[in-house]
Amino acid sequence: MKIQMEMEVDLTPEQLGELWANLNDDAQARFFVSAAKIIDSWENPIINQMHAVGRHLVDCTCSTEGAREIILNIVDGMKYESSKDTPTDKAISPN
Repeated sequence: MKIQMEMEVDLTPEQLGELWANLNDDAQARFFVSAAKIIDSWENPIINQMHAVGRHLVDCTCSTEGAREIILNIVDGMKYESSKDTPTDKAISPN
């Protein structure tokens, strides 16, 4: 049995991070596609926001090497023409 419920829940960045980390690679990519669609609808350009995030990951005491590695690994993965060209045999899934 399924029921549909509507509720409002405030999530912290840490909770969102945990949810994202537990998605498989396809769902993680779709997360960015969805975020890009929302950002594209904004009135003001987003490039300054992304630069601010990058600076925050470098300068903030809350940032970690692991957080920076995630971004760099995503960029590195985008350099390949297809998933069969990546250095690993298949994507790593948390499940």
